Amino acid sequence: MRRALEFCSWKVKWWEQQAHRRTTVPPHLREGLVAYATENAAMERRRLMSWSNSWAIVRQRAEQVLENHLKDREDVAELTMLEVEVEADEHDDDDLAVEWGYNVE
Repeated sequence: MRRALEFCSWKVKWWEQQAHRRTTVPPHLREGLVAYATENAAMERRRLMSWSNSWAIVRQRAEQVLENHLKDREDVAELTMLEVEVEADEHDDDDLAVEWGYNVE
């Protein structure tokens, strides 16, 4: 999930850079390109915030587990054997899909 969040963050910056990239187009076209890039940056930002909020508890718990496990250990190889159970509401994905305009039926 960390990588997904990093990608969303990168994509926000990328869309923001695209907004003012084309300077040699007519003003009315530039306005449309800026609006399109701004809307896509906002959509990625909403996705980033939604995923960050959804996974915050899991990330905090994982950090605690790793911290406690590493306190007295130098051997990090055993970390691959740790198992963390995550409960998710079956409607979480549906809510996000509706927010992003996808058909969930």
